[in-house]
Amino acid sequence: MKRFLSSPYIQRARQRATATVVGCDRRPPNLCISCVTDHCNDRAKIHVSISYRSFHLTANTLAVARERTYRDRYHNTRGEQDNGSDLSTHYIQNLERRAREHKQNFLINNTTSTQNAQDISTLLAPWNRTTVELIMLMSKAWSKKTNHHQQNNNGNNNRNLNKHQSDNDRDEMQKLVKLVSLANDLLHKVLQSKKTEIDTLYDKHNLSSKSVDSKTMNNNNNTRWGQKQKDYLNTSILCQTVALGWSRCDPHIAIQAGNNANSTLELLEDMCVKRGRLYDVAKVSFDIQDITPKIQLYNHVLTCWSRSIDPNAEMHARKLMDRMLNKSPEDGAFVRPDKYSYNNMLHLYANKGDVNAAESLLYEMEESNEVDVDVFSYSITMNAFQKRFTSSKPSERDMKDPVRAEELLIRLVTKYEQSRFNNELLRPSNVTFGTVIAMYAQSDRLLKEDQRLDYTNKTRNWRARNISTNVDNKNVGWGASNAERILDWIIGLSERERRSKLSERSSDIPEAYAPINSERIIRPTSFHFTTVMDAWAKCGKGRDGAERCERLLERLISLYETHGYNEIRPNPFVFGTVINAWSNADNKYETAEKAEFILGRAEDLFLNNSISSNPKYNLSNIVYNLVIDAWSRRSGSDTEERAEQVLERLLNNYHQTKNRFLRPDVITYTNVMKAFVNHPNGGEKAVKILEEMNDQYRDGNIRAKPDIKALSVAMDACSKNGMTIEAERILNDIDDERKNNIMFNTIISGYKSEGLGDEAEALLRRMISLENSGFRRCSPDRISYALCIEAVSSLCTN
Repeated sequence: MKRFLSSPYIQRARQRATATVVGCDRRPPNLCISCVTDHCNDRAKIHVSISYRSFHLTANTLAVARERTYRDRYHNTRGEQDNGSDLSTHYIQNLERRAREHKQNFLINNTTSTQNAQDISTLLAPWNRTTVELIMLMSKAWSKKTNHHQQNNNGNNNRNLNKHQSDNDRDEMQKLVKLVSLANDLLHKVLQSKKTEIDTLYDKHNLSSKSVDSKTMNNNNNTRWGQKQKDYLNTSILCQTVALGWSRCDPHIAIQAGNNANSTLELLEDMCVKRGRLYDVAKVSFDIQDITPKIQLYNHVLTCWSRSIDPNAEMHARKLMDRMLNKSPEDGAFVRPDKYSYNNMLHLYANKGDVNAAESLLYEMEESNEVDVDVFSYSITMNAFQKRFTSSKPSERDMKDPVRAEELLIRLVTKYEQSRFNNELLRPSNVTFGTVIAMYAQSDRLLKEDQRLDYTNKTRNWRARNISTNVDNKNVGWGASNAERILDWIIGLSERERRSKLSERSSDIPEAYAPINSERIIRPTSFHFTTVMDAWAKCGKGRDGAERCERLLERLISLYETHGYNEIRPNPFVFGTVINAWSNADNKYETAEKAEFILGRAEDLFLNNSISSNPKYNLSNIVYNLVIDAWSRRSGSDTEERAEQVLERLLNNYHQTKNRFLRPDVITYTNVMKAFVNHPNGGEKAVKILEEMNDQYRDGNIRAKPDIKALSVAMDACSKNGMTIEAERILNDIDDERKNNIMFNTIISGYKSEGLGDEAEALLRRMISLENSGFRRCSPDRISYALCIEAVSSLCTN
């Protein structure tokens, strides 16, 4: 404590405070304004006013010193930061404590007489200045608030990590909502004090019937404050700051964010209208510019409504937009909507799924001469199309939405080209192009789900045999081909823009206005290529789709070698997409060899590189798992050995590079066991692999812990290779709540093959017993009874 009080900030604050309060013998920390104005004489009023002002100036100075000390001590040394706010927990707690104490110091009686209205504002000026300081300090918590969702490629731990991250985000958001609520309470006390003064003078002069002179208000809005600016509070900016805080809050936590921001706006509008009527009639202690709402405040309120889950949010936002379009001070609107206002409305329609309203509003923006449409306007409308197109309910989908989204993109690109590639507000972003590509890429999958093609419920082996040769399915690959067409469009547009910038550079235009290698140029990205390649891999075209994926990979590498753009830098995930395409192309031996060949190319590029700080460019076990899976589904004399060789290859690379992303996981070992299911020694191999997985887990590789799928594959391998007793031992080690009837059926099938009818019947009775105990997943089905009957009948025959 002594160290805190001896800090240089506190020492200087004490010196300034001592010089300020010289001559004051009163200390009114809980001053009641109504008591002062009603019972004290003029001399006492002046004395109390000076004392009250001095007290708050002293408190304010010491408070600033404390804030700096907390900032230096906790923020810079401890490093405990809120998500996106760059403020330590101790700093936030200190702000909350100060805000609560400062709120309690406010006490005002609304029955104050008319003669004392201006005295109230004078007496409250120090309290208001401290309020401004507190609100602006608290605003740091939400001024840069963003949701950071860290991506982690840790296999089965992704779900737990994401849940933990989500819980942390929720806790941080609850703290933010609490801080914004405190700022909102302080702000409304400031507004209430000003409203009391205006209402008192307003009722005294009976100005309810007087019209508002818009010219007078506009002139006041444009006046410069000069030297008096320091003495006035810009209350409008405080309202904008708090409204911004409400717009950054999670609407599921701050449910009343829209209502709170809207009530602040309406209160400020009402005060401004009355203040305009008091112009040249009565003297008010603050200027009209202090309470005139700006366009930023309206946009923050619209942002709150656009993100709100309130069922009446659209009605409130539309009502506010209508008032802004009318721009009548009598109705309480002082500004016209700008492009941000329209974009907020588009965002609201997109969240509500009202695609037609969003599209009509975009047309209205294009036809309007007062507002400029930008790339975000088109992107938000495309997002509305995408949400409807990917709806979980097939009845709500419209399969023409990808074409409509492309039409919007064409209109945007046309406007950008007409500006000779100079209007940055119309430059399509990677997200804009990526939305259209993603919609086309998802078309083939959604067509299957809508049962427009006759292989929705077919197995993967059936699709591999029949889809690529079925000429009747003309829609197969329609989405992938259109997605590749959009990708070609991006590449051509990027080249045209580059040449345009190059020609401008050769002219008299300075180099800064015609950058060639800056971020302000349309470029394809590796994500665009991956999306198109994944579409070809999953559309059902078989080998043709895999060949197209490989050609796109070659094109991506060529573009990167030619231009060197970081956006198109190949990464292991791109190679994994091609490997997956060859793995699912068909069941031929050659396609698995092709997948392993692509794996070798990925190793040449990424294996010997130093471990990158960005996990996206580190080779991981995912590509190896895909190749092992390909071999496990092929038939041949050496497919099991080829799958095991890939595993050994992965282990050698892991020990050589010490890259933790290359360490085998449960998926790796499970795929190897799948390859040995039908092998003569598959049971022994499966048991050996399970032991190795347990050893890896005890050695610290938590991702190698056997899961239900791995145990099921091991039991299947044992049951098919005369080791059914070993399979039942594996089953006995599993907890009852994790068992299911598929495991039991696998073992009963093994006992049937071995002619052990009594063991099969005992296992069936065990299933019935577990069912009666409440484990419904172990309930026997038709397959269970059929297998048991066959096992017992074969025993009777013998």
